[in-house]
Amino acid sequence: MSKNIKLISASAGSGKTYSLTELFVNNIDKGVRPEGVVATTFTKKAAQEIGSRFRSKLFELNRTEEAQRVFGGYIGTVNSVCGALLKDYAFEVGQSPTVEVLPDGEDGAVFRVAVSQIIGLRAKRIVPLVRSLEIEGWEDIVKDIIDKARSNAIDRKMMLESGRCSWESLQKLLPEPIPEAEGEKLDSEIVRELERAIAALPADGDTTKGTLKAKKELQAIRRTLYRGGVPHWSTWSKLSKISPTKKSAHEVETLHELAGQFLAHPRFHKEVRQFITLLFDCASEAAGLYQQYKRVLGLIDFTDQEALALQMVEDKAVASQLQERLDMVMVDEFQDTSPIQLALFLKLSKLVKQSIWVGDQKQSIYGFRGSDPALMDAVIEALGEPETLPNSWRSQPALVDFASEYFAAAFGQFGLPEKRVRLTSKVTATKPKHPHLKCWRFESKNKTNDTLCLVGGIQSLLDNASEYVVLDKITRKERTLKAGDIAVLCMTNADCRDVASVLEEHGIRSAIPRIGLMLRPEVVLVMAAYRCLLSAEDTLAVAELAKIFGLEDWFTVALGKGMGAVKDLHPMFARLDDARQELASLTPSEVLDLAIDLSEANRMALGWDNPALRLANLDALRGHALAYESTCKSRRCACTPAGLVHHFHQLEKNESDDQAVGVGDDAVQVLTYHKSKGLEWPVVILTRLDSKGRKNPFGLSIQSSDAQFDLDNPLAGRWLRYWPWPFGAQKKIADFSDAVDESDIAKEAFEQERRERLRLLYVGMTRARDYMILAAREEGKGSPTAWLDGYENAGGNQIMSLPEIPGVSQIEVGKQSFPIETVCLTPTEEGEQAAITQSYAPVLPDKTTHHPLARFVPSSDTIDEEKVSVEFFELGSPLLTKTTDSRVAQGDAVHAFLAVATPDQDDAVLKARGERIVSSLGLKDLNADMLFEIHHRLQAFITKTIDPTGSSEILTEWPIHLKRGLQKGSGWIDMLSRQPDGDVIIDHKTSLGDKAQLEKKAMGYAGQLATYCEALETATRKSNQGMWLHFALAGLMVKIN
Repeated sequence: MSKNIKLISASAGSGKTYSLTELFVNNIDKGVRPEGVVATTFTKKAAQEIGSRFRSKLFELNRTEEAQRVFGGYIGTVNSVCGALLKDYAFEVGQSPTVEVLPDGEDGAVFRVAVSQIIGLRAKRIVPLVRSLEIEGWEDIVKDIIDKARSNAIDRKMMLESGRCSWESLQKLLPEPIPEAEGEKLDSEIVRELERAIAALPADGDTTKGTLKAKKELQAIRRTLYRGGVPHWSTWSKLSKISPTKKSAHEVETLHELAGQFLAHPRFHKEVRQFITLLFDCASEAAGLYQQYKRVLGLIDFTDQEALALQMVEDKAVASQLQERLDMVMVDEFQDTSPIQLALFLKLSKLVKQSIWVGDQKQSIYGFRGSDPALMDAVIEALGEPETLPNSWRSQPALVDFASEYFAAAFGQFGLPEKRVRLTSKVTATKPKHPHLKCWRFESKNKTNDTLCLVGGIQSLLDNASEYVVLDKITRKERTLKAGDIAVLCMTNADCRDVASVLEEHGIRSAIPRIGLMLRPEVVLVMAAYRCLLSAEDTLAVAELAKIFGLEDWFTVALGKGMGAVKDLHPMFARLDDARQELASLTPSEVLDLAIDLSEANRMALGWDNPALRLANLDALRGHALAYESTCKSRRCACTPAGLVHHFHQLEKNESDDQAVGVGDDAVQVLTYHKSKGLEWPVVILTRLDSKGRKNPFGLSIQSSDAQFDLDNPLAGRWLRYWPWPFGAQKKIADFSDAVDESDIAKEAFEQERRERLRLLYVGMTRARDYMILAAREEGKGSPTAWLDGYENAGGNQIMSLPEIPGVSQIEVGKQSFPIETVCLTPTEEGEQAAITQSYAPVLPDKTTHHPLARFVPSSDTIDEEKVSVEFFELGSPLLTKTTDSRVAQGDAVHAFLAVATPDQDDAVLKARGERIVSSLGLKDLNADMLFEIHHRLQAFITKTIDPTGSSEILTEWPIHLKRGLQKGSGWIDMLSRQPDGDVIIDHKTSLGDKAQLEKKAMGYAGQLATYCEALETATRKSNQGMWLHFALAGLMVKIN
């Protein structure tokens, strides 16, 4: 099969699209039919460009008929081509041609609905393990397992096998578990030794803060145990490391020794094994439910498209038809294909005479999206040496030669031939005042100052723009540098936001994807008009429009005559009222268009600063509206104008209201290395060169068997490995971390990380056309250029070292030396900010309006004492009449004990729990026996007086929420007797005093209980059956009437 596949290695800037176009036309000349071509790429923009280039070239050659026939082929993104194939051959494979494809990103919502039942059932067993192992987002892990399994054609049986293999591979790095009996014994010994260590600390004469801190940490762990909690495994690790200072160190030696055995604890082994196994079991079952759910609703997602297309081309009848219809397959950016896409392309290549795959191994940076660089390397090795495009048509010769020297050596470590790395520049060399290669050294010790130094450097570039000559991409003539020629590449989106924010503070515009669309004035205008269209009673929308349009004295008019009178101040309100009757026949996006039109938002945007961005934001708003309609369609739910308002609120709440990206000659581009792929700029600044790789084999990854790669079955032998990290925020666990680091799996993961980072560095360095700036801190603590320094040449030496001394010098890289200008930068002072427009509120009438607080606290509610009466019932003699204990601590002790004490619990267990609570709170007057007595007295009273039939359910620490008009309140009911006819409220108090004093206090608490009663009656629609105050230490129950 490999004979008809032509591989082309196209390095960055080597004219890949031009070569594809030439190959397309050449093959048309050799008899390939334009309508018989499959051409795929990975973005809609790239797909449009390829189709346009193909047709334009044919038109240029006066081959009009063939240019029109291009539309008859399959040209587009991988998913659009799969969709077209499925539609054309649906009946042949028993599929409906009208299935609906889920919008990008919507699969998560559909998945959650489809598998909610099985997730709920499995949660009963998984959640306790999640708590013990401190794993976050286990449902997301299940989704990831399913996604990776589907994109690698791993069936449900292999999912289950993957769970077993995952545990077995992790188990090899753990010590042999001790017997079950010894594990239980170890648990008891840990508790006893913990108590002993706490009591023993600090040792005589030790007053150091370190020892006091260690004791507090041990006490915090003990409190967890006393609350009935099971300590996390990270807690065991912490116990083995908590160390007081030298004088008291001997008091924790035994504790360290016992806790240090946790890796061999049988419960640890059991929990990790069960968690892994249950995750894969859940994923296997959920995968089937997800597919069934989509099938019932007539939905498919992008992975379904690819899987169904693969099944289709494997069908003999369809394959025969495709063989007659297709002549050539062209794959652009083949290095970014997912494993299942690779299998599809290989199958299609079997059916055609010629297959051309163009891409670059060095730019395979989308592993997190499902591509597999190792798999692509195996394909290239199996197919043979590719043809290589030798020239660069993008960058200045000095930059091309620099990149060639550095990456020929760096990629050489991993067996990539120099031929696939080195390029020769065909760009006319300019002779600027400054070298094409620059190094910025930051006088900084933190990220904040790094950013200030960076912005200072950018400001210097712009201040001296006439000294930096760039070659215009369109005219191919030299011109002066502009802000829009500069791109700053960052490691993360958070880094991008930080840089953009400081740029703006210094008066430099930046282009960066931002959230906050709903807060932009042009959007506030449109949404206010939209809400006015929906409801004539939306006075807030009227006020917002009046403010934006600057209506004179509108506020005074509103206060004097009402918001209805404000509408008379501007004709737009009449237009909105007249148009309201048309809404019944319009979709939400059409209503939005109407609001944009009637509010004259486009005209307003043109009159404000930065009109291009404002108009783009209105387009972005409409894009969100169309996405809402698409979402409603896929979810099979109603799509309404009011629903769109809610959708916009959710976008804002979830920080998903993305603005349009600013463009223009005056905006510096700020983006991540990953997002820069496929783009280019005259000046590129590479930041975070101190970034280091992460040696982490934990999490979910794709594994392949050791069998030789088979082009006929490229997905054979693939399985999923999942290793959980069961120690929470702790980064390193003695012995275990060392064993992991020394394992072949960890070494392989680290090697893959090194390759990934090298490919990312290659993408960053090859974006620059005229100048490349390497930004790093001055040499000092740590390695400011760790990213660059992490790769060696064939001799085992560092490939290059950036200079530190300011000025122009020569840098040795490989076989050449290059001029480089080093500039030392200090953190800049704050620059000029954009002028702030002032606005003034109108003078208000001499009238004060009092508004209630947004939230109220039930415990502060009061009630007229004349409406309250109380009845006293004695439980027994007072347990305390005076005390030196903290009253807050006493209250915490009583509430904590009664919250967990139940009638069926063993007395010994209750007393032990009481002792732990009293000890942990440092109480002296209140003891465990008193807590035990309080519990028994209360239970006896409930049985005799409150619930003599025994039909109620006792609930403790029960949350309540209440809404009164626009006010909201919430609280916790200490104890609730839930009876068939209604609820009885019991509130614990630890006040001391005689009956007269306690009666006064009870009157004060009546408002709180009345609020609790109101909340319960509102929620349950049942009458309250009683409200009681339990004065636990005074031995009294007080009924509130």
